[in-house]
Order: sequence, then structure tokens, then C-alpha cells
Amino acid sequence: MLVSDLFAGLTPVLAFALLPREQARPVSLLMTLALLVLLGYGRARIGERALLTTVLTTVSIAGCAALAGVAIGLWRNRIG
Repeated sequence: MLVSDLFAGLTPVLAFALLPREQARPVSLLMTLALLVLLGYGRARIGERALLTTVLTTVSIAGCAALAGVAIGLWRNRIG
């Protein structure tokens, strides 16, 4: 479990270690999206669920969490 968590956590960060910031952002985003699709695929297979629905749910939940994080960060910077 530790190895899989480290792999998943470090994969998007790796782009920033190897590329300039302007190039690293889209690469990191695509790497994260790929990992989320793989996670959704695994969830669908293990849970014997519909593949497309499960992948879209996984990616959507992560996207909503990311947007909430950005909104909270912007709000926090605004209030002090």
C-alpha cells in the first residue's frame, strides 16, 4: 500500500521536477487524469460495475475536489 500511495502521489509531481513550470502543468494534469482513469477502471472491475460510469464518477469527484480546493484557497487569500 505504501508503494502504491507513493507512486500515485509522486507521479504528478515528477513533471515539475523534470520540466519547466509552463510545460509541467499540462503534463502533470494529464498524468493525474490518467491515474484517475486507471483508478476508476480498477474500481469498476473490482466492484463489477459499469466501466464508463465508474471512470466518469471517479474523475468527476476528483475534479470537484480540486475545484473546491482552489475556491477555498482563493477565498482564504481574500479574507486575510
